[in-house]
Amino acid sequence: MKGGALKMSKGSRRSNTTDDIILPNQTFRFIASKPLDDKYRVSLGRKIFDLLSRLSSFQSLDIYMSNEGYILLRPMEHIPANEMWTWETPEIRESFKKALEDVHKGRTTKVEDLDKFLESI
Repeated sequence: MKGGALKMSKGSRRSNTTDDIILPNQTFRFIASKPLDDKYRVSLGRKIFDLLSRLSSFQSLDIYMSNEGYILLRPMEHIPANEMWTWETPEIRESFKKALEDVHKGRTTKVEDLDKFLESI
């Protein structure tokens, strides 16, 4: 891949995503070689599934292809329609990002009595 960029054609099914994925300083390592079956399908196999599962949970794979023919599989998690507002609202997204950062850095408080806590806020 030249310059670490995957050039994508227009037509993404999600209007809020970009068509290009730029991957600066990324290294892709060889995992396996898989044959096509008679219907032109490729099975990822248990090894690749296990590697992907260690990174995060996912329900589907978005497929991207570079001008040079390189294929990138991006694990995707589906969001229920009634929760989509949390990801479409920048302020809410930033609030979640800050909350997750607080949890990651141990900036949390254990609540012994939830009812009492909810009354206090």
